[in-house]
Amino acid sequence: MLPGHRQLARQYRVTPSTIAVDCELLIGDELLTGVPDDEVRVSTLEPERRRDLMERLQLDRLVARELGRRELEMARDVQRRLVQSSSQ
Repeated sequence: MLPGHRQLARQYRVTPSTIAVDCELLIGDELLTGVPDDEVRVSTLEPERRRDLMERLQLDRLVARELGRRELEMARDVQRRLVQSSSQ
């Protein structure tokens, strides 16, 4: 069983409502079982489900990395344009 919302909120310095929303999302993904305001437990996952979740996590990481790379490229482009316009 997981600690209560208030305990988790204090530990991670977030609001209890943030913990509740995240618990609901994890219950929806079948990673947790129970009722968010009551007893919540970590689900037992079948190997296939675990594999699917790992693939999704890896894809999410790749997407985040690519978005970060694109943001850096855009920032460099903006800086180049600002330097060029200020030197003219």
